[in-house]
Amino acid sequence: MNGRIIDNANFFHVDDLIKITDEQLYERLLNEFPAWIREARAKGILSAS
Repeated sequence: MNGRIIDNANFFHVDDLIKITDEQLYERLLNEFPAWIREARAKGILSAS
């Protein structure tokens, strides 16, 4: 989507939600969070404190 300052959502494919462990699901959900934090801080959306 164009016009956004920073991407706030991402997509990952899960073939079978029943077969994925909770740990695998949370790892995928949180995989990009550190990079999002860095980008948000660089763009002044979050403070570094």
